[in-house]
Amino acid sequence: MILKLTEPKTTHPTLGQDSYWVAAYNYIRFKYQRQDAYYVAVTNSSGFARFDMSHIAATPGISPMVGDVIYASGDAYGTTCVVTAIDSITVSSSPSIGIVTDLPYNGNTTGFINAISERANWRMDANLKVETPLGFKTIANTTYRALPDGTIWVEVQEFLKSYISNEYAYFDTGFNVENAPSSIAFILEYRQVFTGYETEDFTAEDTYYAVNAAMQAGQPFAPNLLNYVVFDAQNIAKFLCGFKEPTMWKGYPFSLSFISGEGSTGLSLVETWYDINRIQVDSTNQGTIAHLPGKVNMLGLLRGVETSQPYAYMSAALCESTFPYHLATENKMVRVKTPCGKNGVMLVWRNLLGGWDYYLFDNRHTEELTVDNGVVFEPWVEDLASVSTQQSTLSKTAFETLQLAASAVDRNDVEGLTGLLKSIAVYIIETTAPYNLTRVIIEPYTWVISDTKSPLSEIEFTIRKPKQFLQHE
Repeated sequence: MILKLTEPKTTHPTLGQDSYWVAAYNYIRFKYQRQDAYYVAVTNSSGFARFDMSHIAATPGISPMVGDVIYASGDAYGTTCVVTAIDSITVSSSPSIGIVTDLPYNGNTTGFINAISERANWRMDANLKVETPLGFKTIANTTYRALPDGTIWVEVQEFLKSYISNEYAYFDTGFNVENAPSSIAFILEYRQVFTGYETEDFTAEDTYYAVNAAMQAGQPFAPNLLNYVVFDAQNIAKFLCGFKEPTMWKGYPFSLSFISGEGSTGLSLVETWYDINRIQVDSTNQGTIAHLPGKVNMLGLLRGVETSQPYAYMSAALCESTFPYHLATENKMVRVKTPCGKNGVMLVWRNLLGGWDYYLFDNRHTEELTVDNGVVFEPWVEDLASVSTQQSTLSKTAFETLQLAASAVDRNDVEGLTGLLKSIAVYIIETTAPYNLTRVIIEPYTWVISDTKSPLSEIEFTIRKPKQFLQHE
């Protein structure tokens, strides 16, 4: 039989809720243990270890013979050995056997035995399946051999990365959509196979979720995202946001991402509005949102931003939609700002938690067009009077760069903006609906932070737009 020893699951220390959500860009690792049969005691047989087998054997059972090689577990043993005799014994009033080996007796213990000789060519077959609209489909069939102690390590993250997306798909209406798609549900089936036994059914116990995220050393529960999963109970999950206090600019899109646990049901959105002194001036329960359990959700916070009220901050929180209305997420404070001018550049990027962050650079920006001659051909010219040039340009490359700047940036924003440098998915969003997107690249070595005597800084860096298509010879 095969036992699952470890899996990418974490249990909440106080609520007891299990989180099956794990970062796809960390290790997603399972550990299994081959165990052919159990022994309940080790007795001394003329100085050698005799393993007294339990009458409750694995299916199928084992029938060791003298001369067979077996593996015996246990701190006192934990090695392969040769069977030297088979004794008939009684265990719990039931007939069983004692396996005498060539191992020196080293004390009594319990453990398991693997029949190395009897179960020739032993292996574990595994099927990795991901969820699709038509159900789970297999994306990888793999085979694993056990280590000498019977352990099997399985890593699946490389198979899953192509099934999660870095595409940003914002929406202009409604409150909530799936963050397309930032996670994938998967299962791992497994079975044992050896010579003469190839018909065992596959076992699949749980459904797991790989998120387009990369957790870091020191983060609680990493690489599991337990702190970010919304359960029905009072988990007080965090939003997938790289800023302690993100900023929402009037006239521009903004959202907060969250993980809706596979068991969560009704959730309501509560928005609270504050003045410049963070004194509450308004609060609205937007009612039950159409969230998507088992998905990374993107919660659009658009309503109320376009009003003429002098809001300087808002907070957003999700709570249970029925009494006693327990909070399901943190109460996320969001700054509300009015852009300076109409030529700001809004960037949105995938953060390391798997959500999306936003920032408007409205201080100044400088555009440049860079054009390079790709291939220049110089033919041999015999009669200069008959030609117009000695060179022919066969191809060119061209791309635009944009130098962006932001002033009066506090430490909260500086820390959040470092995620922009680490992101592999950065977009420019146009100022009006339908918010057309252009994917850009942050130019390396252009990031400059200018410290001032105040707690505020200036930031400058350069982005590159997609390469332009040009004619060529």
